[in-house]
Amino acid sequence: LELRSAIELYQSRWQKPKNDPVHRDLTKDFLSAVDWAELERFHDFLKPFYILTKTMEGNASKPGAEGGHGAVWETLKTMDYLFVKFKQAAEETQFEEPSHFKSGIDCGWAKLEDYYIKTDRTPIYRAALALHPSYGYDYFERHWKNAMDRPQWYSDMQSAVGSLFDEYVRQAEVETQAQAGLLEDEADEIEADVNDYSSFGKRSIRSLHTQRKKVKAVSDLDLFQTRPIYPQDLDVANPLEWWNRHQLEYPVLYRMALDLFSIPGMSADCERVFSQTKKMITDERNRLAPEVVEADQLQKHWLMRGLVV
Repeated sequence: LELRSAIELYQSRWQKPKNDPVHRDLTKDFLSAVDWAELERFHDFLKPFYILTKTMEGNASKPGAEGGHGAVWETLKTMDYLFVKFKQAAEETQFEEPSHFKSGIDCGWAKLEDYYIKTDRTPIYRAALALHPSYGYDYFERHWKNAMDRPQWYSDMQSAVGSLFDEYVRQAEVETQAQAGLLEDEADEIEADVNDYSSFGKRSIRSLHTQRKKVKAVSDLDLFQTRPIYPQDLDVANPLEWWNRHQLEYPVLYRMALDLFSIPGMSADCERVFSQTKKMITDERNRLAPEVVEADQLQKHWLMRGLVV
């Protein structure tokens, strides 16, 4: 579209060579006013795709916005936004004559459906968005169950997130029992000489830690999804920082959130690391072991984040 004037000028001046009968007749490929109008429709439709691609390439480990743009939680939100755009375009072109634009909409929507199926292979995409303080299950209910009329997607999401949460619960219980065992062993040594009657019927450290932790862990997910929403929760730019403040309220979900919000949504973040790493390996320093390069890059990023001094 930016070169439309130049292309139209070329079309107006082009002439088929008289001495070359086999030369291709380019007039068959000239762009008409209808073609230009269709190109403009493509341009307008694809503009959000370009913007969202740049957004998803954001640095999710940027200080002050950890877990923000570029993290995996944005993947489904981006796809849902494009789903709405495809749906609107399909409704607008439903009764139009066949065209490149109409075919492109149909093919693009089918491809987007394929990507939805691929996100079902892992609960990470759904769980990350479900654990975002500004979205949660409410997002899926509004968009998947209601706006997109996909109630089964909503039910599957709840099952997938719940199953992933259960894995973290089991892991937390194992660790808690191990810690409680160590504490009780120490307590047994201290209380070994105490009168048997004085300890009769008292709760043990192991049972106290295990039972309370289990009750707390099982209810973490429900508590988070049904918590009161405050104005500051409506636009959380740094989800990891939010979870860090609320880790005592939702201990199991906190560990789950740390894992989920540390995952980039695209390969752009990894490619940035590769680009920086290649500067370390030069012609004079080309025999560094992979472990050395990895350790150096980790140390550099830890220093940049203030994790080590």
